[in-house]
Amino acid sequence: MEKRKTNILKEKFFNIKTLLAFVASFAIIYFLLTKLDFNELLKILKNANIFYILLSLIIYFTVFPILALRWQILLKNVGLKKKLKDLNEIIMMQWFANCIVPAKLGDLYKGYLMRKNYNFPISKTLGTIFVERFIDIVFLSILMIISVYVSFSGKFPPIIITPLKILVILILILIIAIFVMSKKKRKIKKMLPENIKRIFHLFERGVSKSLRLKDVPLVGFYSFMQWFTQIIVVYFIALAINLKISFSLVMFITLASALVTAIPLTPAGLGLSELTIAGILVMFDIEKTMAISAALLIRVITYGCLLVVGGIVYALSSKK
Repeated sequence: MEKRKTNILKEKFFNIKTLLAFVASFAIIYFLLTKLDFNELLKILKNANIFYILLSLIIYFTVFPILALRWQILLKNVGLKKKLKDLNEIIMMQWFANCIVPAKLGDLYKGYLMRKNYNFPISKTLGTIFVERFIDIVFLSILMIISVYVSFSGKFPPIIITPLKILVILILILIIAIFVMSKKKRKIKKMLPENIKRIFHLFERGVSKSLRLKDVPLVGFYSFMQWFTQIIVVYFIALAINLKISFSLVMFITLASALVTAIPLTPAGLGLSELTIAGILVMFDIEKTMAISAALLIRVITYGCLLVVGGIVYALSSKK
């Protein structure tokens, strides 16, 4: 039994669903590669500013301690105090898991790691993750609206309006769910089977107790900083290859890429994210090879390097 638990991530990786997800991802990337002028690509890479690329890589990995600081507050409010180093390690493995398995299973893996290492209930951990995701969606929506408004000179194209509406509707649904869960928890418990009641109770505690009013400013600051950091990463990559785009467009493609990674079809949006970034850049009259080159380079940093560093952390970790 213990052996099965130890290899839980391997089990999810070595199955037909994951294989099909990677096949779909590589098919999309292959499609993009067929649209490339490889001579132009080599020229772009040869002339790239290595300093800016290294800087973007260093900045990217500051996202994890920022997320760990935020999660540390949420966990403390539900009765678990942990060192930043331990939480940073678990978050790194969570993101690594999202890179190798589809359907955002890294979130469940994060809960599994907390139970395995600290005997902390998975359902309560998922409650804190629910709050994290809610906060992320709120900030993503606000920043996305700002970036779209500026990038399109105050006009919202129909192709953009639908995703924004979906985000707003999702936020409203989550707010209603949190409200109902908090105010009607006793009635909900009565309707649930006995074996589900404790799971719901712990999940509800994780949701309702993890974010206190006094912590909102600091949690909000960390949430903004993790998005801003990812935007700055893309900004420096654009500088590295002399991609002349506005900061608002940098924001837009970063946030659009993040939104696509939330679609549970491929690991960390592999293929879909590259296609989205390249498509947006082409829509803003960026030459096709430059657009695809930028998309691939962004994902080398935000997916490829994470895969390598996250894999090393996973291999060396005693928590897995």
